[in-house]
Amino acid sequence: MKQILYIILLSLFSGTLSFGGDVAVFKNLGFSADGKYFMFGQYGIDGITKNPYAEIYAVDVKKNAFVPNGTSKGRYPVAISIGDDGQKALYVQLEKVEPLKKSLNLDFLIQGRPIYFRVVTEQNLANADTMKVLDYESGREYSLELKETFETKNGKTQSSFTIDVQIRDKTGALLDSHTVGSPNFYRPGVKNYTISQILLAPKEKGLIIVVEKEEDDMAGGVNIRYMIEALKL
Repeated sequence: MKQILYIILLSLFSGTLSFGGDVAVFKNLGFSADGKYFMFGQYGIDGITKNPYAEIYAVDVKKNAFVPNGTSKGRYPVAISIGDDGQKALYVQLEKVEPLKKSLNLDFLIQGRPIYFRVVTEQNLANADTMKVLDYESGREYSLELKETFETKNGKTQSSFTIDVQIRDKTGALLDSHTVGSPNFYRPGVKNYTISQILLAPKEKGLIIVVEKEEDDMAGGVNIRYMIEALKL
């Protein structure tokens, strides 16, 4: 029994180390009470160096932009063990952004209200670039269309995207429409974008769209990373 258990654990550990690319974990780190600011992070184990990493971003919802000095990134050359997902790097990074968190009155407990989570099954494995999301609490319908643009530069793929958003009331009347994203900002190595979450800010004053990116890790693998688009309602 001990020998079998040892083989299983060794296989799990080896599989983790040999994975091509890595998948980050997205973390909602809270809004300010007035919904003006939002903080999120991502963390994981680097697929190449096998070191834990974490990134934290603070966003001005109205401007759909990072606040000044609103990004914090760290990679830590420490050993990992079986079951290690890199979360310890996020804890270190959170200590570094504590002054910023306080200055923006961000609160871990104010998570907003999720109205969409992407769940991957055999039926919906294909990316849904066009979707309609019904908020059962308010009766409003959110229609989103993600539009991607790809080009090749120096033999390498780069891409950009926009998301068209329409909001309708219970009767179907159009309440608001927005387009978010940067159509002229091309991200090197990014091969695909997928909407993975949608959150309403406190008092429904803003909308956060979490976008999953598939990007080249420069070693033949694919990394999964996250970004957000924000809009004021």
